[in-house]
Amino acid sequence: MNAPPVRRDLGQAAVPGAADPAGRAPRIVFAMLSAATPAPTVSQLARLLAPHRVVIHHSPHLQPDFRVDAANIDFVPNPDVVNRGDWSMSRGVIRLLEHCLDHVDFDYFQLLTPNCLPVRPLADFVTHVATDPHDAHVDRIELSGDDLAWMTYAYRLYAPENSWRFRLLWRMHCWYVPADARRTIRGGLEVPVEYSQHPSGRPTLRAWIARNVTWAARGGLLGEHPFGTAFKPWVGSLWFGARKPVCHYLARRFHEPGVQRWFSGMSQRDEVMFPSLLANSAYRLGPGNHFIAGFDGPRTRELAMNELPLAVASGRFFARKFPDDPRAPTRRALISALHASTETTRP
Repeated sequence: MNAPPVRRDLGQAAVPGAADPAGRAPRIVFAMLSAATPAPTVSQLARLLAPHRVVIHHSPHLQPDFRVDAANIDFVPNPDVVNRGDWSMSRGVIRLLEHCLDHVDFDYFQLLTPNCLPVRPLADFVTHVATDPHDAHVDRIELSGDDLAWMTYAYRLYAPENSWRFRLLWRMHCWYVPADARRTIRGGLEVPVEYSQHPSGRPTLRAWIARNVTWAARGGLLGEHPFGTAFKPWVGSLWFGARKPVCHYLARRFHEPGVQRWFSGMSQRDEVMFPSLLANSAYRLGPGNHFIAGFDGPRTRELAMNELPLAVASGRFFARKFPDDPRAPTRRALISALHASTETTRP
């Protein structure tokens, strides 16, 4: 089936940005959304990121008296209330971007969670930002070329949250992907590696129906949506890194009527909007800078002690997530290893 017409304001490509000027260390700003994480935990992360600036959008509804003692922290003034997974979370990220663009002199923006930690010396990340040819770094999956991932996330793409279309496509997802399906980590998300099928390998009747109903939604037969050949659907991790021109691009696109119209009504839109806007631009994208070990239901699970070597060996620069307690054994072990590595490499 042919995809429905796509609004042109969602299909525009961006002009790639320039790389960091040669001979100057890149100025990196780290940004995070904060709500429930204790202040000592946030302070611990900020000290590990020093001397780089850390900008926090702290939602005050859970910790109205939140205070941190790290000297390199700035706060977004007059913060909004941010709730996980809804439109306020996407707005919070843009508030962070816009505050940094207006008030911080930076070359590269890295979005973190308060439960992240660096898993390699920060100097390695600075070198990476200075020498890597990509304009932005984000883990992502192109859904139009990946059937299992597409059937996993299609109910978000083609229907407003809580609409009859959404409920129908969620049911089709459940028919296609069994609850006990084996899963793997790709694009910063958990994706099944199998669907409902007979021992012969043929799809079950329910899986066949589910795929065809979802194809009808993709073709616009159940209602309009923004995705097609001019604006392909992607999903991935929200926790991206980007050079300053890309930050300008994201801030501008976010306020366009088409983006506001389509994404504000989606379910878990941040995992669709940011990867889709980035991947449909002309910017050069590299893999994300985070390591994750797995998921516990819809949430990233905490790393176990025996997974710390995997995080360090992954080639990524940060990992999530760690316990809220700054004295947690995994935190202490990783921070001790970081200090030892820094002392070993110091001239």
